[in-house]
Amino acid sequence: MTKKIFIVFSATILLLINTNAQNRKHYYCKYCGYKASSVATLTSSSCSRHPQGAYKGKHVLYEGEEQSHYYCVYCGKKASSISSLTSSSCSRHPDGNYQGRHEPYQGSQKSKYTCKYCGTQASSISSLTSSSCSKHPQGAYKGRHAPAQ
Repeated sequence: MTKKIFIVFSATILLLINTNAQNRKHYYCKYCGYKASSVATLTSSSCSRHPQGAYKGKHVLYEGEEQSHYYCVYCGKKASSISSLTSSSCSRHPDGNYQGRHEPYQGSQKSKYTCKYCGTQASSISSLTSSSCSKHPQGAYKGRHAPAQ
């Protein structure tokens, strides 16, 4: 019995060591989800989904952690990758409805999200960004709540 437990324990440790060695850091573009092995490689090429237009700007570093799901900072839409999140237009984009793409929230997932302008709290980004903010920098109620990181 003791030998079996030891073998399972040893195999688990070996698996963890191999998994950690294979999990090297990747860097992603926040506009298109392009993955690179270094920031220099990422930021040296043009981005197909850049806000200024396709290939009119360089990739920009997504500064959040790798996650199982990504959420749009403007509307809370959920996607399994940055690439799939940024592939469509956002209904709550600051430039106007469907006038820009979804952009990934770069903070960590939380049980409560707080507006960075006024402190209003909500249980999801979608709920938080669904209403106008009384202390928005463009003027009272001239923009939506925005989640703090």
